[in-house]
Amino acid sequence: MATATDSKTSLGLTPENNETIARVAFYARLTAGVLLALGSLGAGAGRDPVHRGRRTQCAMVRHPGVITLLMGLVMLAIAADLGFLASVPAYSKNHLKNGLEDLQFYFKLQLILACLWTLVLLLKLWM
Repeated sequence: MATATDSKTSLGLTPENNETIARVAFYARLTAGVLLALGSLGAGAGRDPVHRGRRTQCAMVRHPGVITLLMGLVMLAIAADLGFLASVPAYSKNHLKNGLEDLQFYFKLQLILACLWTLVLLLKLWM
């Protein structure tokens, strides 16, 4: 018998909740698509400096593109979890927890990258 604290019990979302979650999943997919497109452009833009012999400029152009691609992939995982939440009526608490952990990882990754980016900028200004 399932209890209220059992991780296998259904959340019992209302149709309004499912609509909202489906809308959020759509916007997360849209955001992931934009991030993946921008990341692909940024990662591919480093080809020109390589042909001209400027390796450091190539690295400075490609790294933000690769980071943007990574952020797009994490957002795509969030969108998949939210889409599953909206489409499956017996969504368990474990699945919701996994979706929230993906979102938490996304924001932690953003914070870490922002700190590293700030550190690099401060080092460039100081030197």
